[in-house]
Amino acid sequence: MFSDDKRTKLIVYALIAAGIFVRFYFFFGHVYSDDAYYNYLAYTLYDGNYGAGYTGYPICLVRIGQSFITAVSFLLFGPSERSAAVFPMIFSIMNMLLNYKLAKTLIKSEIVSVLVLTFTAFYPTEVLFASIAFTDLYATFFINLGILLVLLSNERKRKLLAVLSGISLAVSMTFKESAFYTSILMVILLLFILVRKKSFNDYIFIALGVLGLGMCLEGAVYYLINGDFFYRLSIMKEGALFSRHDFFNEGSAFGYEGGSYWISLFRLLFIDNPSAVFLRKAMVFIPLLAVIQLFVYRKNRKNRIAVYWFTGSLLLYLFFTMSLTSYQPIVLRFTWYLFPLFLPAMILAAKLFAEMKKGWMLVSVAGYIMFSLYMTDQFSQFFDIENAEIFEHAVKAEPERIIYTDHFTKYSIDMIDDYKRPSRVLSLSYTSGENIIPSGSLVVYHTGHISEIAKQGFNYPEESYYRENGFEEINRFGSFIIFEKK
Repeated sequence: MFSDDKRTKLIVYALIAAGIFVRFYFFFGHVYSDDAYYNYLAYTLYDGNYGAGYTGYPICLVRIGQSFITAVSFLLFGPSERSAAVFPMIFSIMNMLLNYKLAKTLIKSEIVSVLVLTFTAFYPTEVLFASIAFTDLYATFFINLGILLVLLSNERKRKLLAVLSGISLAVSMTFKESAFYTSILMVILLLFILVRKKSFNDYIFIALGVLGLGMCLEGAVYYLINGDFFYRLSIMKEGALFSRHDFFNEGSAFGYEGGSYWISLFRLLFIDNPSAVFLRKAMVFIPLLAVIQLFVYRKNRKNRIAVYWFTGSLLLYLFFTMSLTSYQPIVLRFTWYLFPLFLPAMILAAKLFAEMKKGWMLVSVAGYIMFSLYMTDQFSQFFDIENAEIFEHAVKAEPERIIYTDHFTKYSIDMIDDYKRPSRVLSLSYTSGENIIPSGSLVVYHTGHISEIAKQGFNYPEESYYRENGFEEINRFGSFIIFEKK
């Protein structure tokens, strides 16, 4: 897998060690976001009653791969915040190796492969996802593994590898639906080879066929369970309605109002989304460097598969629709929405670095590493990790106190308590204005959570309700406010 050159091999080992160190140094853990939903579902699977009492994003229910792998960790190490981070760390480390191998297989250049490894080892979103229970790292890992296997199957003329490629892509779909974009690119490539080169690529066809069979198998399982072969599509439709405020819809913060549809659509397609890809600091400008590489070396076009992979993925993320009934481009709110774009962008950016003089290349790499570490630290501030940790210590300091809160925050506090049963955390009512809370009980109010789930139709009491109805604020940690009923 690695170069036979001892010096290069030493550099590779050093980069892997550095990447591991950075991942443990910036250990994020539970970030009180979507991981609250995924970890709760994993616990219900571990407990033998999947989805029982679940209230949250419907799409999380069909991302069963996430629930399964975390449930396995709970089974091995016990349900806790630390055990939920075991497999993200393992897959993040493996992803460094996979990216190195895939770049080497595709580009046939040791220096480009080492640069890709360097980018992966320190990339802020890669480091963040090494210790949080989100789906994007897993989904992208299996997508890239599927791409590597189909490349190797074509190179070595081994159809078994194409079968394994399809299986890997199907597995990725159990974490997140990102492989749908990859399958579009593979279908277009298959047709291009067929029409332009008058040849039929068995290996791409087999991989796509196995992916399709995997989706049919999933549908059959859902049909046996609940009578709906298209359960995934049903849940995706339900999820689009549940969290319509997150998408390009009329009245949403990321959509349009009244007659402003065309103006808002233009702004999203040609200003907001391109800015999110090319100018967002947390992306460390890697996609921008990839585009610069394409422009500078446009007359010396090599490695066409890498170019196609990047440009095709980029165009899909910028312009493709999320809905089949209306044109609804994705709103690229967070860097991890673009996780599958990272590797092809890194490969082209690495090619740009590799063309530099040695001194400039080393300076550029050093600058990349320092800026990446800075932006990784910014993620700590984005998720307010410091206040979250103080809040956890405050909650653990009084393990017998009854706590009332909203359902979203409850999932996180249950995790802090290692899912102790019976739970001391009770959900407030969101269907009526009255909540009977005994004297001496605590209420945890999170400003961001209440604002977010209110858009989903959960109208929990506002902060002013507690201040006006016999509650005293006893602690505040960032967005967390702890009230006590007097």
